[in-house]
Amino acid sequence: MCIPLLFLFLCCLFLVLPFFSQPTELMVGVAIILSGIPVYFLFVRTTRKPKLIYVPWISLTHWVQKMLYCVPESEEHLAE
Repeated sequence: MCIPLLFLFLCCLFLVLPFFSQPTELMVGVAIILSGIPVYFLFVRTTRKPKLIYVPWISLTHWVQKMLYCVPESEEHLAE
């Protein structure tokens, strides 16, 4: 029981101390982390992606699969 509480205390301490010692660097880090939120909702979470994003993404996927020879096998080939 003592180890998880100690871990929680140290995590909170490491989270709070930079607010006082390096506020500028901390805000830059927070801004970088928060800038990932729109990227997540645009590329990962949504099921209906705009064509402007979807078509280049599929093209990039096909190009990477051709360059790295990492295309998954087809279902009919696996059944044999």
